[in-house]
Amino acid sequence: MADFWTAPKTNWTDSDGIGYGDLNRIEQNIDAVRDATKRRVQGFGYATFNTDPSYDGYVVIESGSCYSENGVPINAPLYFAKNLTAWQQGNGVQFGCLAPGAVLTAHTWFYLFVISDPITGNYEYMIDDNPAGTHVASVVYTEKRYINCAKTYSAGTHSSFNLGEMYSTGDHVFINPMYADLVGCKFTSAGLANPNVYQTLILSRASGAGRETPDRNVLAQFNYLGFSLHCGLFSLIAPYTKPALFMSGGINPVAEVTLYHPTANGNYTSQFEIKVNAAGQISLAYYQSGGAGWVSFACNMFYDDRLMLGVV
Repeated sequence: MADFWTAPKTNWTDSDGIGYGDLNRIEQNIDAVRDATKRRVQGFGYATFNTDPSYDGYVVIESGSCYSENGVPINAPLYFAKNLTAWQQGNGVQFGCLAPGAVLTAHTWFYLFVISDPITGNYEYMIDDNPAGTHVASVVYTEKRYINCAKTYSAGTHSSFNLGEMYSTGDHVFINPMYADLVGCKFTSAGLANPNVYQTLILSRASGAGRETPDRNVLAQFNYLGFSLHCGLFSLIAPYTKPALFMSGGINPVAEVTLYHPTANGNYTSQFEIKVNAAGQISLAYYQSGGAGWVSFACNMFYDDRLMLGVV
């Protein structure tokens, strides 16, 4: 049995013969390199726009490379533009990218896939309402890979949707947190049961403005605004043991992230990072420091590693 890795030979001469063992070694090394690198996506950043008078929101996708879910290499060297209508082959804002059977609604996340023809190496893009790409299908572009996500805003006038103000550098997605509404995801002391005890909450905006993060485990950064509440947070992804109470007698907060008011009343602002699960949930507790209070979270950036899980 051959070794897992054999150093490539770099001193071939005219008299060297190449046998089956040499060819098998070369192929094995290529396979080992692929298996060591195929979990990660490179590039495929994007920017969203609502500026074309003939279409609603559209996405400009940057170049990138990756392996498909089946381990087929995909190289996409050109920028692509796509709108949100039904998929059509072609590069430009007039060409749609919605996968057959996928349904978009306002203020929801959608998931971008690069697709490729394994025979020619040609590539295209589709978006799905499912992060696993269950609707992504083509008789030609049979290979696919999740590469990024973005969020719709309001219904447009051309049978699709405008987009939230967002851009991505690849693994990082940046969001204008004030675009969809002006308050973010808000919780009030009157609406939260069991003060000072951690409870599971979904980070969703009011008035149907959607979730703060996509249906993926991400490391999210939030703008925080609070009034008359001390607040403690735990990620539901991390295997942390949560305490019985967030605070004891108004001191000694116990939390993964503590948002503590310097005074008993008034507004308090901060910014923090925490892992948010694919259901958009965190664990939150609060301690009321004055009168009736509230807290607001608005995501302005998250890190999505875009790894292909379960690959062997």
